[in-house]
Amino acid sequence: MYDFAVFLITAFSLYLFLTACLPFSVSLFRKFIYFVFTCIVVALLSPYGQITAFFGIFILIITLPFFASTPRLLTMCCSLWGYICAVVLSYILPVIGELIFHASFMEIQEEHYFLAQFIYILVPYFVLRIFHILFTQKWHLPSQSFPASVLIAALLCEASCAALFIANFTYGEMIDYPQWIIHLNTALFSLFFVMAGVLLFLILRMFQRNQEYQLRLTYLSAAQEYSKSLEASYEEIKKFRHDYKNLLFALSGYLEEGDLPGARTYLSETLLPFSEKSQSLWSEKVFEEIAIPEIKGLLLFKTVLARRNKIDVAFFIPQKVESLQIETVDLVRILGIYFDNAIDAARESKEKKIFFQLIPENSSISLKLSNSFSNDTLTIKAIHNPAFTTKGKGHGHGLSITRDIFKQYPHLTFSTSISEGLFIQEIHGL
Repeated sequence: MYDFAVFLITAFSLYLFLTACLPFSVSLFRKFIYFVFTCIVVALLSPYGQITAFFGIFILIITLPFFASTPRLLTMCCSLWGYICAVVLSYILPVIGELIFHASFMEIQEEHYFLAQFIYILVPYFVLRIFHILFTQKWHLPSQSFPASVLIAALLCEASCAALFIANFTYGEMIDYPQWIIHLNTALFSLFFVMAGVLLFLILRMFQRNQEYQLRLTYLSAAQEYSKSLEASYEEIKKFRHDYKNLLFALSGYLEEGDLPGARTYLSETLLPFSEKSQSLWSEKVFEEIAIPEIKGLLLFKTVLARRNKIDVAFFIPQKVESLQIETVDLVRILGIYFDNAIDAARESKEKKIFFQLIPENSSISLKLSNSFSNDTLTIKAIHNPAFTTKGKGHGHGLSITRDIFKQYPHLTFSTSISEGLFIQEIHGL
């Protein structure tokens, strides 16, 4: 019974150290399965002593992303970091215990095994939970996009550190853990741990600042796009006012001459149709349904651009849209790319049509943009090729940019299809 309790404590502590500071949420079922797997690995390797810890840790770290269903390299880095932290604390705590109780590590283990193990599990757990909070709330690791080369370098650094630790306490076990070995290990491990921690922190800060810079550039690009839409709207209004004033002067000519029949004809056949046509864009109720200024401005700008190219643009937005489950700047970028592609394709087609929809869908919104096109050989497979473009060399990055944006929003689903002569882009979960 005692041996079984020791086995469970060993397996549970190892499982806890490998998972406590993961920056991702994992379901209770997956945690249980991984704990069972940890027990199996410990049961198979524990009879052979500390030397097998190399293989056990390697197996558990490599397989953890499969059980957790999380990004592979980042999960392995965070998990191995948790293990290293726990090892360092397992050497610091006996030294503290020796100072308090004036007893050696082995004496404490022999007299108060379960109490010692409880402390050795509880203290590292709280420290690792602090790292978990830092990873998720301070550094926002799950939303960071680290290059694979950086994560591999960090993983190799941590693996070297873990290998050194394991080799050291394997040797300590062989010579029965004399006090000088414990003190030396504590000093070396703590120093090495601090140096590795500072290095990893500097790497994180460097990439975080780089991403913040990229975000500022993105916001600047979106602001420029929005500014263009306002300028286009203002120019359209100026043109309407200028043309309408000239038409009113022409009407005044009929009135001065007393030609009422001519004035009526001119009013019904020229002035009123022009008024309806010119104001249709500004009076369309659809734009009143969009309460997000950046989105409204972009749609207005792209609509003006499309109609200048003699493209018929229709909208269907049955209810007011006040907020969306995506950053406005990211949706502006996506819509800008979608509309640019739609206008280019519709301009070359016979029908010259674009149809835009924002439709309620449960507690979210679905977006659909359809456009006519003339390329009969166009296929969905070709579109998803990162190098695909119909605009010539130097283009074709738009859809790959939208795919990168979508990676930041796992709750969104997007699709591309071709149906009845229309090219269709859809987004669900907005």
